[in-house]
Amino acid sequence: MKISQKMVLFLMGLSALSFQANAGQALENIEKSKVEVPVYGVFAPEFGFDDNDDVQLVVDGYLPNSCYQKTKTQVTVNRETQQILVQQYANKDESDVCKNEDTLPSEMKVPLSFMSEVEVGELSEGKYTVQFNTLQGVKERQLNIEKAKTRNIDNTDYVITSNVFVKSVVSANEPEFDVNLTGYLSPCAGISNKLNGAIVNDVIILLPEVIKSGGVCLPVAQDFTLDVKLKTPPAGRYLLHIRSVNGTAVNRLFTVK
Repeated sequence: MKISQKMVLFLMGLSALSFQANAGQALENIEKSKVEVPVYGVFAPEFGFDDNDDVQLVVDGYLPNSCYQKTKTQVTVNRETQQILVQQYANKDESDVCKNEDTLPSEMKVPLSFMSEVEVGELSEGKYTVQFNTLQGVKERQLNIEKAKTRNIDNTDYVITSNVFVKSVVSANEPEFDVNLTGYLSPCAGISNKLNGAIVNDVIILLPEVIKSGGVCLPVAQDFTLDVKLKTPPAGRYLLHIRSVNGTAVNRLFTVK
């Protein structure tokens, strides 16, 4: 019996669909368990958020090895006690090679670092304690929410910062280190030469403000690149926090050693 080309293609399609379905079923059958993993730290500017801001936390974490897959970062806010609990979860593969982590191949034993930006939402005015689990136990940091001075989200006109570049490791022996900002500006606006900002504990805050030239301006945007030199802080782990428009921010983690 002759089989037409169309029939052959049809049968090949069915075979492919069957293979995909079986592969998907195999993935579903992988034994997994949900576990909480410790983090290196949780970062946020201690000062700078108002009660009309969408508060954001940055989680600096790692997965023990390749058998773990990062899932939800859970944030629980107790508004009465003004405590914020941050918990990082992952799925652990319990099948095949991952059944015994002591016998993993060397390439799978490498810890996998990650950074997560977590939206907490608006918080009422007050002093909050952020708690998180590390290998050294539960640690805390403080977060101060101030009363907004205006109904606007931002008290200042910030540039639209889209990205920031900094070395992942900065030498503690160098007096300064380089930061590169990119983003967008109106064609009749500029960036203030003075980047208002501060370093508070382990967070470096930069506030790039817009200088308006006045007059009529077309509603278009142009790219900008800004190179900045900052004083190198003491050895440690830091968050570089760049404020942008509408209460948003661009964050990067780096290490000084």
